[in-house]
Amino acid sequence: MLMIHLNPPPASKPMATNEKNIINRPENRDDSPALALKNCFFFAALLFRYPDDRIYSAIRQNLAAFSDFFLAYGDRVPRLPSSEDLQAEYIGLFVNNKGFVPAVPYASCHIDGGRLMGDSFVNLRQKMAETGFVMDPSVPELEDHLTVLLEYTSSLIGLIAGSDGGQAETAGVMETLRVITGDYIRPLVESMADRINEYATMDFYRIAIHTLREFIRESASIYETVLDVGNKTEDE
Repeated sequence: MLMIHLNPPPASKPMATNEKNIINRPENRDDSPALALKNCFFFAALLFRYPDDRIYSAIRQNLAAFSDFFLAYGDRVPRLPSSEDLQAEYIGLFVNNKGFVPAVPYASCHIDGGRLMGDSFVNLRQKMAETGFVMDPSVPELEDHLTVLLEYTSSLIGLIAGSDGGQAETAGVMETLRVITGDYIRPLVESMADRINEYATMDFYRIAIHTLREFIRESASIYETVLDVGNKTEDE
């Protein structure tokens, strides 16, 4: 596994808050790798949000800082197009392209046989509620949109990194993290990568989704190494 460097957190307002009060970081624990991992997921979430002026600015300000992320799990850092071109590309891939959506960004559509808001969506909402993840009412995307799932994953990693709530509670959040990554994000990203590769007119989202796909494929080993939950005991 390639090392994940601690990058500055992207300067953008999150789409949700986490009201689960289990963060109380022990002073003697080095959480830098976990916080770097948290930042990587948050930045990935930014990449797949609609690039309005605020999001575009946040991507531009942080792209160079996350160059190691792209080079570790992809083959190059994407060149950022103009905001107008990126907005047009986003709409053409993820919203509407002459009457259809080439790369549907909602996990339930890929999990539940093409149905939006099916059983997987209901289960996802329950997991979010159990872990205190509360969507901002102004966010138009549903909870199973790729960008929301990535930010939720970032939030879960933050809870695990800072938790002293005991092994059982931490293990529960860790299991939710594995489910969200493996059962929701991975099938969504695998499907979207092929569609984006076919329909994208520029390289930005091609590079972003292929880098994310490799990152997600390695996520289980990354979690084991970085979060190290399995080695914690009740006495720690």
